Amino acid sequence: ESCGQLDFLPFQCDMCKKSFCLDHRTYAAHKCEKGANADCRVVVCPVCKKGVKIVPGEELRVTFERHQSGECAGKVVKVPKCPAPGCKQKLGPANKYTCKLCNVDVCLQHRYEDAHNCAGAAKAPAAAPAAAGAAP
Repeated sequence: ESCGQLDFLPFQCDMCKKSFCLDHRTYAAHKCEKGANADCRVVVCPVCKKGVKIVPGEELRVTFERHQSGECAGKVVKVPKCPAPGCKQKLGPANKYTCKLCNVDVCLQHRYEDAHNCAGAAKAPAAAPAAAGAAP
């Protein structure tokens, strides 16, 4: 059952709880009976942007056809873009900023009030000039 390789940092299979070397750590490599249904890899659908679980032993084309005829049904998810004039930047988790004054999502380049025509900047009290005049 063991390949006989001496491994000082063996991997423990989370399904069968046995220890394996680097070459035999995957379910398929050590023929884990319990790990056959534990595969949880997904591919992102280019149409609806949802994760589609890869079915072991099934062609990816068949999996996508089933997804597109059922859950997906050609629903295109529109990616939000920065509302600043002339900006075409798509907003995602890594480059989205919510303005605290107008509560609008903008890209990082337009995060300052004067860069995105902030509606809340005109309503905000001008505390900065008063504080500057009070300093000696």
